[in-house]
Amino acid sequence: MSWEDLSAYLDPQVLKYVKDRWKSPTEIQVKAIPPVYEGKNVVISAPTGSGKTEAAMLPIISKLRTSNNSLVKAVYIAPLRALVNNIYERLTRMGVSVGVPIGIKTGEKKKLRGRIIVTTPESLASTIFGKRKDLFMNVEYVIIDEIHNLIYNDRGIYLSIVLEFLYELLGKRPQIIGLSATIPDKDKELILRFVGEDPVFISVKSSKKPRFLLSECFESSFNEKALPEKIMKIANLDLSQYGWHEKLQPTLIFGNSRRFVEYLANLLEEYGKFGVVHSDVKKRYRESYITKFEDFELSGLIATSALGEGVDLSAANGVIQVSSPGHPVFLQQRIGRARHKPGRLPVAGIISLSSIDFLENLVLIGLTLEDISIGFIPAVDSFSAIAKTIANAVSSTISKISTEDELQEVISRSPLIINKEFVSEILEALKEDRIIIAKNGKLSLAQRKWYNLYKRGKDEPPTSYISKAMRHFYTVIPYLSKYEVVIADKRVKIGNLTPEFVSVRIRPLMTFQLAGKNLRVIRIDNYNLKIFVEEIKSKEKVIPFWFSPPIIRTKEISTRMLDPEFLQRTYNRKEIIYKEEGLDSFFESLLQEVKIINGTLKEGIPLVVSDTDESWAITVFGAFGEGGMRYAAYALSSLFTSRYGPWTQPDIIISPISFTLKWKENRPTLKEFREVISHIRDDNEEFVENVIGDYGRVEATLRQIMDGIARAAYRLENLYKLSWDWLKKRNYLGILDKEEGEKLLKKLRDQKFIVIDADRVNGILQGIFVIPEEKMGYKAYREALKRKILETLREQEHPIDLEQLATLTGYRKSMRVLYEILYDLYNENKISMIYSKEGWNFPAKLQIIIRNYGKTCQIPVNLPGKILFEAKQHDVKIDYPVEIEPDSLEILINAEVDLASQIEENISKHFEREAQRIKKSLIQEMVKDLGLDPTENEPKIKLIIEVPPPKALMQKTFLKLSQISDPWNIIKRYEWLSDSLR
Repeated sequence: MSWEDLSAYLDPQVLKYVKDRWKSPTEIQVKAIPPVYEGKNVVISAPTGSGKTEAAMLPIISKLRTSNNSLVKAVYIAPLRALVNNIYERLTRMGVSVGVPIGIKTGEKKKLRGRIIVTTPESLASTIFGKRKDLFMNVEYVIIDEIHNLIYNDRGIYLSIVLEFLYELLGKRPQIIGLSATIPDKDKELILRFVGEDPVFISVKSSKKPRFLLSECFESSFNEKALPEKIMKIANLDLSQYGWHEKLQPTLIFGNSRRFVEYLANLLEEYGKFGVVHSDVKKRYRESYITKFEDFELSGLIATSALGEGVDLSAANGVIQVSSPGHPVFLQQRIGRARHKPGRLPVAGIISLSSIDFLENLVLIGLTLEDISIGFIPAVDSFSAIAKTIANAVSSTISKISTEDELQEVISRSPLIINKEFVSEILEALKEDRIIIAKNGKLSLAQRKWYNLYKRGKDEPPTSYISKAMRHFYTVIPYLSKYEVVIADKRVKIGNLTPEFVSVRIRPLMTFQLAGKNLRVIRIDNYNLKIFVEEIKSKEKVIPFWFSPPIIRTKEISTRMLDPEFLQRTYNRKEIIYKEEGLDSFFESLLQEVKIINGTLKEGIPLVVSDTDESWAITVFGAFGEGGMRYAAYALSSLFTSRYGPWTQPDIIISPISFTLKWKENRPTLKEFREVISHIRDDNEEFVENVIGDYGRVEATLRQIMDGIARAAYRLENLYKLSWDWLKKRNYLGILDKEEGEKLLKKLRDQKFIVIDADRVNGILQGIFVIPEEKMGYKAYREALKRKILETLREQEHPIDLEQLATLTGYRKSMRVLYEILYDLYNENKISMIYSKEGWNFPAKLQIIIRNYGKTCQIPVNLPGKILFEAKQHDVKIDYPVEIEPDSLEILINAEVDLASQIEENISKHFEREAQRIKKSLIQEMVKDLGLDPTENEPKIKLIIEVPPPKALMQKTFLKLSQISDPWNIIKRYEWLSDSLR
């Protein structure tokens, strides 16, 4: 079909423009232009580079050509600034040619004189809820790029609600066009429902499949030079022998995190000129790198997903993905960024860093080539999106929204809000926390309290934290206070660093890397969060770290990673045009191991014991998805510590097909593992909750949700409680999968596992053991907690106890970790601990020893008093303070008291009285129950106080001594003790 065949749907000037520029329309343009022109709601799904943007915009621009006024008629919304800038440039070229001005509105650019405004969800919200809402009062068209992302993250849900307020302002729903390269089948209905009534779904799938080059660099963990050499080998590979006529270079190199991207830039420094693009590189440098790349001045761009959606780069000959991107959609998006010319197929090099990584990459390639769509976990009923739009709406000038009912009704219209009652629950929590004030039937925002959530210190001027609060008001992107890095002599901002990294690693004269630049610290301004640096030549530098949300591997991916037929079929596909030498034999060996695990799964759960000088580990295999594996691992970790003590808590390694419990000290035996799994219950959620704070992922996700509402929203008690309940109902957003995890636990409890010799699956095990351990992976999480504790204590006028500290820092589920960090800070001489008589909050252990049996029972108890914490620089006095040393202290029944005199006075008499009562009760019950001679089996009772308390105490329910009315039954709950007595 020619452009002339579409002349009825295109303005003559627009028709001339496209005929001069393109020979003929693409398939998606032929199908989509008529219904868009006819005013229908349309979802356009087609491969990257097929002309989706033009399919939507050519008929809209044609209509705007015939309209005489200069008002904004269309809003084009894209999720990333890089994509917004790219679309703005493309539409501007078109608009200049046909006489339709194009505007842009982001946090970095603003040009509001245009018939079409290209913007982000956040800038749209600031306009609609702000003073310029009149800008969009005449909008007739809403175009949403990457529309599939709407249902997978909080930003998308936020946009869906903001659009409902736009429609309320307009008094109607405009024509809506959604664009996407990938819409999984299972999510299609939800996306169509979002677009509106009677939507038209137009889909075109390319018959031309991408080509792949397979490589590996398993030695990268111990040989850094190997990885850049492999990357450059793939980039410069002569593809003529494989039916191609070019190299991949200039190439786009993708990594999965900002830290890894900077690391790759460091490794590749001596191999050419590379630009670095990620969210913490400032706009000036991002755009400079992209421009230089398009002008062929760079060998490549090294990027995160910030460059992975929608941005067309014509200079890129190919893509290299280092390590698995975790999902086929991510792989497809990144592949689509290169070779944007007619008749050219995308080519991607895939470099795996371990055997597990290789299996996962192979599965993602297979899913892509077989057009098998796998969705993500929809973020419907987004907690932060609802809370933030409530705050936005009640503080805005939208006159039509004045009552609670009207507010809830508009928010609930979003098709991505499934539980309509949830809106009311969040509103009530905000009212109870006095952030939203209801007066005379109208709602308002408690601005001062909202601003104070952003206050960093008690001496911070209001202009500073009010400014931060306003910058974050129209977004659900988690608030992160970051240090700006400024090149001192140029006064140019280059990027951002997290306070956690700065507090741990950055000092004057130290060197680090950011945006691929070698930098040396001149001065640190902690008050204004700025680091002044100079560029240097030295390669001796530190790579920064940032927090990144985890990629959750789904059960569909796990299942195929253990499917030998799928793996073999994928590996033999003709689209894999290059396989590195030696990969064939490695794959055959790995396939045999997969067959062993797959065959065992038909009979039971495969289990492998790994015993080395460094550690003892148990690895459990299965296709239960990463969330199911993590749930089961957390439950077993909790069971081990509750049964054998906190010192037996394992490190955890999670892969899509396994979990590993790993002990470096206090190693259990396989017999003890069997004993532990015999205590698995029908519902093990309680065990999982016991250790959630220890491993950090779930609590870090909760903090992300709360920081999406406001910087310290976790200080709002009612909102925090509601958010935690919601997070559990949403199954921890996929980080944990209770349903699949319980299936695995029940099979283990039924002893339906088969031990496999480690040598038979050695290749897979090697890949598993290079995955970062869950605890080790959250060193940054713990550093963040340490910094937050110090920051919070410095803000307080008086010492505070653990519960207050947990609330103020937002780490309520990490009580054990909180104590460990406090202990570290005490030893670093950064905080002091004191004892106050107030309350019943001082944890201890009541230890009962039954003579002649050599067994003890320890019961967690509360004593009268509190441990309080304060930052060292404070000079605060409280009533009867006693400095506490972090040593093990004991009070014996013999009144051999080894405590400071004030604590002795407050505790010892109380304890002696209660101990005699408990001892008397024990003797009576022992005689009655077992017929023991009390003179030969007299129990010995003592009290053990440790500061900070031992980990075990944080997993159990505390009792007051006076509450121990039946000590014998309490002892019998400890099965190992009652068995020994019998």
